[in-house]
Amino acid sequence: MSMLLKYKVITALMALTGCFALLITGELNYLMAVGGIAAVPGYYRLLKGREAFSKRSVSLLASMALAVFLFDVTVVSGGDILLGVAHLTIVFQAVKSFDIREPWDHLQVYFVSLLQLVVASALTQSAVFGAVFLFFSVMLVVAMIFSHYVRKGRSAVTGMKAPVSLILILTFVLTGLIFMALPRRSFRIIGGRHLEAVRVSGFSDRVEFGDFGRMKLDPTVVMRIWTDKPVRGVRYWRGLVFDYFDGITWKNSETGKERITREGEEYMLAPYDRDGVTRENVVVEPSDMVVIFGLDERKSVGIERRAVLKDSSDNLYLSRPSSGSISYTVVSSVNDSYPGDSDPRYLQLPQGSKRIVDLARRITAGAGSDRQRAGLIERYLKANYRYSLNTDKPAPGVRAIDDFLFNTKEGYCQHYATAMVLMLRGLGIPARIVTGFSGGEDNAYGGYIIVRQSDAHSWVEAFLGRLWGRFDPTPPSVLHEPSLVSLVMDSVNTNWARYVVGFSSADQGTIARRLSSLFGLGNRYQRPGRPGQFGFVLPVGVILVGIIFILIRRIRRRSVSLATKKYLELMAFLKKRGMTVGPATTPGDIRRMSGSGKILEFIGLYEDCRFGGKEMSPPVRRRYEGILRQILKKGES
Repeated sequence: MSMLLKYKVITALMALTGCFALLITGELNYLMAVGGIAAVPGYYRLLKGREAFSKRSVSLLASMALAVFLFDVTVVSGGDILLGVAHLTIVFQAVKSFDIREPWDHLQVYFVSLLQLVVASALTQSAVFGAVFLFFSVMLVVAMIFSHYVRKGRSAVTGMKAPVSLILILTFVLTGLIFMALPRRSFRIIGGRHLEAVRVSGFSDRVEFGDFGRMKLDPTVVMRIWTDKPVRGVRYWRGLVFDYFDGITWKNSETGKERITREGEEYMLAPYDRDGVTRENVVVEPSDMVVIFGLDERKSVGIERRAVLKDSSDNLYLSRPSSGSISYTVVSSVNDSYPGDSDPRYLQLPQGSKRIVDLARRITAGAGSDRQRAGLIERYLKANYRYSLNTDKPAPGVRAIDDFLFNTKEGYCQHYATAMVLMLRGLGIPARIVTGFSGGEDNAYGGYIIVRQSDAHSWVEAFLGRLWGRFDPTPPSVLHEPSLVSLVMDSVNTNWARYVVGFSSADQGTIARRLSSLFGLGNRYQRPGRPGQFGFVLPVGVILVGIIFILIRRIRRRSVSLATKKYLELMAFLKKRGMTVGPATTPGDIRRMSGSGKILEFIGLYEDCRFGGKEMSPPVRRRYEGILRQILKKGES
């Protein structure tokens, strides 16, 4: 394959890579980007060596693309310029595929492809984009080297694998250093609103029947959790407690919140023994929630740049939501019961609950203690009712909880937990409903637990002997084991989001401290965010840039043939003598401008060797160089 054909193949790959990067974001209106399909026949024509379209035709197509762009931004995309630009670049790539004539046209394709990568980075945080970006980076370096060869007229290149590979390695090393050293900011200039937050029902000040049913059908990841020790049994990620039920909706009647005092790096809720607790590192996906989740009895919360609030039911909240992911650490004591206080509001019953109370009394007849009564109700609901997410709307005038208990006898966690709380309250036992998440997928490839919306759950807490005890009357549902591929991909995406997209100033400080220790720099870089903490990056970067510069100079020297090198010397000489010579000057122009026999003879040999395929044999080389020496010596022009 000739050098020029390889160059064309690389250009086609670059254009397709840029378009693919935008397509995988899932944000495009494919109708507006359908014109990009024309790039396939466009590059097919290019690779076959067919002539480009006329300038007039290309100008007409470009004008049409701009008109479509204006319609797209104002009507289709609703004023979203970022999406409009994404659609436009795809169409422009297609138009340009019919208008590639000179080597500089290829560089225009590279620029548009780079713009597409920038736009795509604002539309997605997927690790797949990272792989596409890596491929693009490699191809861009190779393309620029090929561009240099083609513009110099080389038809073939040998012995370049080692230097090209070294340039790629040094480029990625330098890029990595720059990435680590750049200041981190929390704001986004473009594209922030395209990274849509997960909408999670059931974790606000009220929850209605149906909220959890919809969540149970949604496999969207809500959070990922790393624990410092294995958690035995079923894991209950506690979210909110609700006390008031009106027959349709659960509410938290105590809406007042107070700030928790920060002690060191933690917001302390209760003293704890470090050996008897579990530490959970929680990373919540961008969502509309401000609730803090943790296992059972939460002892402390650690989070930066946010205050932590608590209400009278021990619900924990962040002081404000976030447009991005949120990370915090919760220290918990993992038990199914823990100390607390009762309150009359945990005995509230909605009107029309007599039938439910009578059922509770029948179930618990003969029980000797409140704990036994609670256990009997829990077992009764598990044994006599069927778990189902396909619940029909009850008949007019019938409450959902009554329809569940006395008619359909099937429902999901919300039905079971509500039924048990009402029955316990009917027996004079303080009880409350808790919403959160249960279980989660263990990802052995990342060492963390994946919690999805489908893991949303409701359970019961009953006040028994000065302790709040947990009861779960919902029968176990069928679990679907995650596939190996999905777990691996989730681990890859998680690490990409954590260490690339989410790379922070705190991470910079950690790396700086470790490198400082490694190189014996003492405490020089101990303060995270300290100005100059990456001062060691500068000399390393300068050295790498110098090495790259030297390699490029060597490649340039190797890429210029003897015939071209001597021809450039002649060009410089003629320009010095006053002849109008520039980059666009051709050998024919020089032939017409100069009547010198020696120059004409030199130009003839140059064209034979450069374009005519004549070999630069030793005799030809001596003659070629001799003519040039005579021209330079005599100053003949």
